[in-house]
Amino acid sequence: MATDQLVVLLVVAVAAGFLARRVVRSVRAARDTAAGCASDCGCSAAGTTKARRA
Repeated sequence: MATDQLVVLLVVAVAAGFLARRVVRSVRAARDTAAGCASDCGCSAAGTTKARRA
């Protein structure tokens, strides 16, 4: 293999790894139950918790 081919293969491999990592992180974020409206980020009404008396 020529040096040019190795450089191209390296660039393509790095790009594929980057895209795979982004996809995995997106899927994990979408499946995370703490994300979105359940995270109490201010986009929806916050849940209320009642304090217990001891």
